[in-house]
Amino acid sequence: MSTYDFVNPLPDECCCLVTKDVLLEPHLTLCCGAHLSKQVAEQFKAENRPCPNCGDTELSTVLDKSVQKKVLELRIRCSNRSSGCPWQGSVAELDAHLAVCDHEATACPYTCNAPLTRSTLKHHVGHECPQRPTTCKYCNHRAPFSSLAQEHHSVCPGYPVTCPNGCGRDRIERRLLPSHIAECPMAAVQCSFSPAGCVAKVSKGRMQQHVDDNVSSHLSLVASKQAEMMEEIESLKKMSHGNEFTDGPNNIERELSEVTSRLDKLEEQWSEHLAEQSQLVSSLQTALNDQSEICAQKHGSAPVEQPKEKKSTDTIEQPAAAKSERKISVPVQQPAKTSPPQPAKTSSHQPAKTLPPQQVHETSHAIAEQHSGSSQQPVKASIETEKPVASEQGIRARMKMYESKPQSSERQGPLQKNPPTQPSIEKQDPPKGGSAAAPKPLASQPSKVKPTQLPPVDLIMTDFAERKENEDFWFSDPFYTHQGGYKLCLKVIPGGLGVGAGKDVSISVYIMKGEFDDSLKWPFKGDITLQLLDWAKEEVRCEKVISFNDKVDLDVSGRVEKEGRAEFGWGHPEFLSHAELASGRAKKIEYLRNNSLKFRVPKIVTFSK
Repeated sequence: MSTYDFVNPLPDECCCLVTKDVLLEPHLTLCCGAHLSKQVAEQFKAENRPCPNCGDTELSTVLDKSVQKKVLELRIRCSNRSSGCPWQGSVAELDAHLAVCDHEATACPYTCNAPLTRSTLKHHVGHECPQRPTTCKYCNHRAPFSSLAQEHHSVCPGYPVTCPNGCGRDRIERRLLPSHIAECPMAAVQCSFSPAGCVAKVSKGRMQQHVDDNVSSHLSLVASKQAEMMEEIESLKKMSHGNEFTDGPNNIERELSEVTSRLDKLEEQWSEHLAEQSQLVSSLQTALNDQSEICAQKHGSAPVEQPKEKKSTDTIEQPAAAKSERKISVPVQQPAKTSPPQPAKTSSHQPAKTLPPQQVHETSHAIAEQHSGSSQQPVKASIETEKPVASEQGIRARMKMYESKPQSSERQGPLQKNPPTQPSIEKQDPPKGGSAAAPKPLASQPSKVKPTQLPPVDLIMTDFAERKENEDFWFSDPFYTHQGGYKLCLKVIPGGLGVGAGKDVSISVYIMKGEFDDSLKWPFKGDITLQLLDWAKEEVRCEKVISFNDKVDLDVSGRVEKEGRAEFGWGHPEFLSHAELASGRAKKIEYLRNNSLKFRVPKIVTFSK
């Protein structure tokens, strides 16, 4: 029979002659005009059976569209009438109704196999399904609801636990439990006389009582320990007297070997330093030659005779075990009487030798005097040091010579080889007030923080209602404690966290990786003032201070090594109650505007910088 629930009785012409079901696709027999369903007509034809009405052996049928139209217009009730659906309509409208019927059976998208209808699905998915994804209100971890309560809460770092020592303290975040146990007065610790041999473990609060009750036994342990130490000291004295001269020569040889190796490294560094200084002297001499020529052309006089470079024949003798002295010589510049100015050249078959910084200055001064006519004497500089073989005095002399290398590794580049035809020195006037202009920052220094990122800074949180409904949270844009200071951001949890879950707006501050962290003192310590403003009047309606002090865990206040923010933050779980937020309209306080809250960080006081 038909599965439709017809409002009125079904006419005979709309029923199949054989099955008595409603004819959705009625077929008319050409022999006698009877009506069969499509399935029955095809079955009779396939089996070569006669017409069920007149018995004609040659059964032939056609689709009767007039009857089909009449059937589709028949009034029926919804198939979910037993579940409470009151709908009535035509047969043709049934499929469209079932697609939106609230009483239609449906399956849970998280495969929990609960019997559901379309009207109960939303509530089930949001509040009842044990497999629904849920965010832990203590640490923001997402997991199925059933495993969150059964498995995750047993390891959640933010889950509130009770002190295992029985001190009465509860609701301690699990990640802060180790620091609490370290300070807990009921924590069991080793007796203060444990180095003397006491093996008792008592709580911190009862330690003094334990010491007072066991004075005699503790004194006995101390006396016994002292006797053992005296015996060990006497034994060590005997061993030292017997082996006093045994290891002496070996130690001296080992020390001499280490010092010699260090000297070899110093010699390599010194040679590199001499080569760099040689380039600096050559550039200085070239610049002096060019300046002399320009001055001569300017005053209409003959160019000053420049010294010709003497080919370098001196060498730097490297230290060796068979040599007894060391010489470091510098090529000597000899002046020539008549020669056009030309840049200095370096011998092609031997590298030029250089001077230590003080002698470089003297050499440059001597070259300048040659150009001015005040001195025509060649410049010569040498360093000679005696080095007796296998002598402590010789080793110290070598170390002193090589360790006198300049500390600064910054050097000027070569001077301009071709200065302008009319050289001039432009004097820069200092700004008003008498102080010289501040030097420009180096390119490697971090750029300054924008004023909009410094207190007072306003932070706008959007989509408040949606985040509260979905148990979501919001992170603000970063801001800084001061110019060149710590980089921070604000986190707001509309639905609440920890003790404020479900009844308060929770806020916390997270430390971020910043470009000034290398120059700051860690961990961060300071007071951050947070305010919630009235949109209409710009008045402060709620203000809390978040203090980063010695009690804050290093995971919260320590330096962030990776890009982004710290794993944990620090703040107030009960910043503003939902009840106060809801009563704002009655009090003519505009907490929310366009579904947004307006926070302000008016000041930050840091104690770490």
